[in-house]
Amino acid sequence: MRYWLNIDKPTKKCVLHIEGCTYEVEKEATPLKGIEEIKKHGGWLSFSSRQEALAYFKHKWASVGYELSERCRCLDVE
Repeated sequence: MRYWLNIDKPTKKCVLHIEGCTYEVEKEATPLKGIEEIKKHGGWLSFSSRQEALAYFKHKWASVGYELSERCRCLDVE
C-alpha cells in the first residue's frame, strides 16, 4: 500500500492520502502540479509508509511553515 502526500504551495498545506482514495485516484499532473515531482504549485509524492511520508513532511515542509492534514477519510480505516 502506498501513501500520497499532496503538497500545495499556494496554500502552504500538505494532505496525506492513502492509495485508492477518491482524491488519489483522481490526481493528475498539470503544468503547475506534478506527480512524483514538485512543480511551481506543488505535487503528489508517494511513500511506502505513513511514517515515511510524515518524516518527509517534517523534514522538508514543516520547517518552512507548511501545515499537514491527514483529512483523507480512508486513513481512518487502516
